[in-house]
Parts: sequence; C-alpha cells; structure tokens
Amino acid sequence: MPRCRSNAGLHERFQINVGDTVRFDILGRIINARVSSIRDGRLARFRAVAASCSCSGPASLDDAPQFFIAPLKGPADVHARVQFQHDLVERYGNVSVIDFRDILITIRDVMSKVTLAISVVGGLVLFSGGLILIGAVAMTKFQRVYEAGGSSRPSAPPPAPSRGCCCSNTACSGSSPAPSDRSARWR
Repeated sequence: MPRCRSNAGLHERFQINVGDTVRFDILGRIINARVSSIRDGRLARFRAVAASCSCSGPASLDDAPQFFIAPLKGPADVHARVQFQHDLVERYGNVSVIDFRDILITIRDVMSKVTLAISVVGGLVLFSGGLILIGAVAMTKFQRVYEAGGSSRPSAPPPAPSRGCCCSNTACSGSSPAPSDRSARWR
C-alpha cells in the first residue's frame, strides 16, 4: 500500500492520524494510502486538501494515463509536411501534432515588423536630435559673438564730441537735442 504524509492542518481538521488510511481520486483512479507522518508546517497559500498531502510510491500511478512530448523534424516542404502529419495521426490516433515551423514563421514575421517599427522610430529620434543639436550650436555661436562685442547687427556711429559740454562725463555727447527734436523722435 502506498504511503502519504499529511499536513498538520488536515490532522486537526479531519482528525487524520498516523496509520490511518486516506483515499485519493487521482486521474479517475482510486488510490488508498496509509498516513506515515504528519508535517508540522502550515500551508496557508494552498487551499486544496490534495495539495496538503504528499504521496509516495509512484508505482501506484503506473497504470494511470500519461503523456509524452517529443519533437520531430519533418520535411521542409509544406505539402510533404502536411502529408507526414496526416499519416502520423492516421496511424497513431492518440498522437497530437503541433507544427512548430508555422509558429516559428509567425513569430519571425511579427519580430521583423517590430524591428522595422523600432528602427523607424530610432531614425526619427536621431533626425530630430540632430536638428536640435544644430540649433543649439547655432544659438551658442550667436551668443558667443554677441558677448565678444562683435554684434552682427549694424550699430549707429558714435556721437561726435561737442566742445560746449560742461560735464566731466567722457561718454557725454555734450549737447542735448532740442525739444522739438525730442518730440519728433518719439512719434
């Protein structure tokens, strides 16, 4: 008879003790197992009763339904591959065929489109970054020329010094415009 280990929560809840027989329904098979020990850990994450018991003795599941996964490399030609899959399913009815070549082709197609989209976006980012860089360099050039005193805008010639000035300011032009001239300038 197979053995199983029970959880302390099951021991308290269902009064399962060491030596008791527990019945499991696994894959439609009824398996009777003897409780050999009780584990002291609480499994708060698992709500199912079956998750709280662990069975030993894999020989009890030898006759249970099982499945295997095996990759096969089939023909590269589409028609030959379809014929191969048909013949395989005809001969072995319990075999399921999944054609990974079609899945890989689809994934490769999607990935190539994603790569193209990322390349286009990257190109636009580089182009706009280049424009921003050119604009920044041009602005700093004009700023440096302006700060160095070589303004690119034409300036008025300096005023001629006047002989009748009575102030000691060297920047003074020596004469003030007449009131009529001043009013004409602001119109």
